[in-house]
Order: sequence, then C-alpha cells, then structure tokens
Amino acid sequence: MFIPAPDVEDQPHVVTKVWRTYVIESDVILVCVIPDTGKVRVTTPVTASDPGRQKFETASGRMYQCVGPMAPDTHTFRMALFFNGLVGDVSSFTGEPDSVQ
Repeated sequence: MFIPAPDVEDQPHVVTKVWRTYVIESDVILVCVIPDTGKVRVTTPVTASDPGRQKFETASGRMYQCVGPMAPDTHTFRMALFFNGLVGDVSSFTGEPDSVQ
C-alpha cells in the first residue's frame, strides 16, 4: 500500500540520515527513509542540489537535507523504485549513484 507524501506546504523540508541517489534514464531520484515513520520515500526528480551541503530540491519543490554518507544500495530501496514504476526488474537494475551537479 502506498501512502502519498504530505503536501509540500505541510512538509517543505525533510532531514534524513538514510538516503541514496539513483540515476534513472536522465533523472536523479532520491530514495530515503523518513525519520519518525521509518517509511521509504521515492522522490520526484532532483532539480537542484548543493553536493557540498548534501541538499537536494525535487520537482515537487520539497527540500531534502541528507545527513552523513550515502546508504548502500539495498533491496528495499530497489523495491521502492520498482513499486513506483521507475524500474522494471530489480535484479538487473544497475542504477548508479550520482553526485548531482
């Protein structure tokens, strides 16, 4: 079951410690764990970033502050991409993390 993210107006900024970026076609997608809920979120494409500060803005307008190093590529993250229709086969998916410029 999918639970949509809150409206950007209600949650304009998210700080997460468990996160990873994936390049899918020409888009960079952030997959992260939302604090307090433990839910995995797949964002809309990243439209702007500050790699030094690990801040990402997505197409929805939400800002993500990613704390610490990028998480390992996990089956949970790959399944989240699959269930959101971004990849067709999690076993052969080779999306590489990207340092978004």
